[in-house]
Amino acid sequence: MVKTFHRDDFKENEDFVKSNTILLMHRLKITSIILLVLYAYYLYVDTVLFKDLKDASYRYTLIAIHLAGFLLSTFYLCFYRMIKNKESFLTSKGLAFIINTYVLFYVLMGAIASLNSQRLTGNVDAYAIIIISVAAILPIRPTHTFFIFLFSHIAFLIGLSIISEDKYIVITKQINTTVAAMIAFFIVVTLYSNRRKDFMNEVKIKKNEESFRKLFDVNPYPLILTTIHDGKIVLMNQRAKDFYQQVFEQKEQADGTLIYKDLEERLTIVNNLIKYGSIKNHIIEQKAAFNSTRWLSVNYELIDYANEKHILVGITDITNFKEVESELRKHASVDMLTGIINRRSGMEILQNACLNAQNQYMEFILCFIDINNLKEVNDRHGHSEGDNLIKTVCGEITKHIEKEDVFFRYGGDEFIIVFFNKQMSDVHKIWDTIMNDFEEMKRLQNKPYNISVSYGCYYYKTGTNVSVEEAVELADIEMYKEKSKSKQNKYSI
Repeated sequence: MVKTFHRDDFKENEDFVKSNTILLMHRLKITSIILLVLYAYYLYVDTVLFKDLKDASYRYTLIAIHLAGFLLSTFYLCFYRMIKNKESFLTSKGLAFIINTYVLFYVLMGAIASLNSQRLTGNVDAYAIIIISVAAILPIRPTHTFFIFLFSHIAFLIGLSIISEDKYIVITKQINTTVAAMIAFFIVVTLYSNRRKDFMNEVKIKKNEESFRKLFDVNPYPLILTTIHDGKIVLMNQRAKDFYQQVFEQKEQADGTLIYKDLEERLTIVNNLIKYGSIKNHIIEQKAAFNSTRWLSVNYELIDYANEKHILVGITDITNFKEVESELRKHASVDMLTGIINRRSGMEILQNACLNAQNQYMEFILCFIDINNLKEVNDRHGHSEGDNLIKTVCGEITKHIEKEDVFFRYGGDEFIIVFFNKQMSDVHKIWDTIMNDFEEMKRLQNKPYNISVSYGCYYYKTGTNVSVEEAVELADIEMYKEKSKSKQNKYSI
């Protein structure tokens, strides 16, 4: 394991050297092109503008420097064209020697030009500018730069001491240029270290991305990676592709919207991810094949991938669990004998209707129902027949109420209907139809007993200061009035 680490470390270092060499050669190419243009101009200045200069040696020195620089730049550009595609040569010591020699010649020519300028103007600022420019522009290794600067600076200091007569001026310029060389070397070390650190970080990021992708692909659950700003899919593992196969068959290109209910939900989730970093067990209902529905539990994680923020989405199909849950909820909310809503669920709906009526205008009619003579049917014909009577009554009532109305068993032979968006006259018409059907049913089925119910209604609207229990009780009172009246009149359906 240790050996593997060292090999990897060596490979990373070799890759950095290659990358840095490519960058250095490219910048030297750009610099050489610029210098070619400048040298052409300098030669014009040397031969035309400076032709009447009294100090001929100064002019000839400039011509020699600029001509040498022109030829050196031309040589490098030709050399660059020959070796730029030879990758095996990029990490060789021969290439490093050629490049370092090339840079050394340029710095030496800058030093000679500055010394030449010292003879005419007493100014050596060009030397300081050149070494700082080399440090800032060319990504040379610090060890190589050190020897380049050391050799050229020693030569410069010696030359400066030879051509300058004033001892104190020489010392001052030697100190200033030495400080400039030290600053330039510090720039080289800093930039090179930062460049190496950035390269190694990029290598680590790439390795992490490779490891992430391997784990991503082998994960047994569907995984999707999307961009955070536009929701485009960046990665999908095979499980996700299989999971959304039908979507891909219907669309040329699927996007990240398939893991959200709608665009508004996506925006909400993105905002929460930015705030909290993750969202767990978010439930989504989606349309599937053959107009079926499937339920998903989705986890969202905000992660860094390829130096950008992305959303990692993990999907679990919980359709089977939802079906079981729905079945359990159905058993918990449905009366097993009649198939209609039981008392607990029905009273919850009624309670919610009363609460909603406090916030917005609402009206409904609460109808309390009691099956007549159920006890007599049980006693004479058995409880099985009594159950048939209850189911018959419920089935017939269900046929005549609308989907928005709520019909539930209150207990025993007592039932409640909540009629929404209807007037009392509408409710009585419905009951007239139901009563007539009861009479016709008794005749056709030749039942040995009457099929009939008694009912009482209470009109509830926003602003009514009555609780749910009180409303039920008031409807119950009306029902007993109806039942008493029926007994007195011996009315039977």
